[in-house]
Amino acid sequence: MLFAAPLLAAVTFAVQSPDHAPVHVAADSAAAAPRSVRAVHASQQPVLDGRDDDAVWRDAAPITQFQEWRPSEGGAPKLPTEAKIAYDAANLYVFVRCFDPHPDSIITVLARRDYFTPSDMVWLFLDSYHDRRTGFEFGVNPSGVKLDAQIYNDGNEDFAWDAVWDVATRIDSLGWTAEFRIPLSQLSYGRQRAHTFGFTVDRDLYRYSQRVSWPLFRQSRAGFVSQFGELSGLDDLEAEAEDPLERWEPSRIRRDEQHVAARLCAGSDRGLVVEPHRVLTIDLHAQFGRRGHVYGDARLPLCAEHQFAAADQRPLRGVFDPKRHAGGPR
Repeated sequence: MLFAAPLLAAVTFAVQSPDHAPVHVAADSAAAAPRSVRAVHASQQPVLDGRDDDAVWRDAAPITQFQEWRPSEGGAPKLPTEAKIAYDAANLYVFVRCFDPHPDSIITVLARRDYFTPSDMVWLFLDSYHDRRTGFEFGVNPSGVKLDAQIYNDGNEDFAWDAVWDVATRIDSLGWTAEFRIPLSQLSYGRQRAHTFGFTVDRDLYRYSQRVSWPLFRQSRAGFVSQFGELSGLDDLEAEAEDPLERWEPSRIRRDEQHVAARLCAGSDRGLVVEPHRVLTIDLHAQFGRRGHVYGDARLPLCAEHQFAAADQRPLRGVFDPKRHAGGPR
């Protein structure tokens, strides 16, 4: 666990040190704060401009019970924060208002995507399977610099993951705002009619070195995703597309004692629906016009939290054949 990391990995393990007294939490206020919220259905998409003047934001009830989790647990925030949540069949929308009486003191830095900046931040965390172990995170600073990652094993983060999503930020007289639009196609969830996601909003007040969240994160408690709140009211979401070009039936995968082989004729980077709620992502490269083979060890679990790379066993015939070019390629 790297406590210097800018993200919430600091809550994954409890900290114990003989040189420090245990953290005292305002247990009454933490216990009284609700840990569930209901999303409002958006009959019309909000305009993504960092403003809350759309009809759906007027109808959505705000989340206001943010609490400090760093450096101490359960303390009062230096500045208030509000969040509102809406959805339609294809997208999840979140509007976060970060109040600040001194907008000219908001710290922000312009940088490339997935670059951690010394600035104020807003983070959304989603456990769309609601398994309390896996999830996704989406972050932005006031300049609109985006970061995203996958979460596995209740706290490990993979920032190599890049989703397609949008966010608009704006600094105004009340502070700054972040308006998110996250396509549900970028998340993984079941096919039932009604859904409940794990959900958390986190704000980094950089100049105060304070982190606040809803619901309260506890550094004194192990786990990260397992501490998320609940987002309900997500009904009739779009199901994953059943594109026949992307779907593999299990019977089409040839299994034997040593290999799982799939014969393919094209190159692509696709997500293949092997069975409901399970997607196998494969990066395929054409074998110079010849039919290629993808090999994998059948003993490796497809749904583990680790990535596996299969050795490339393709013969490079047609490019350089030592039998035909004894003197080397020309």
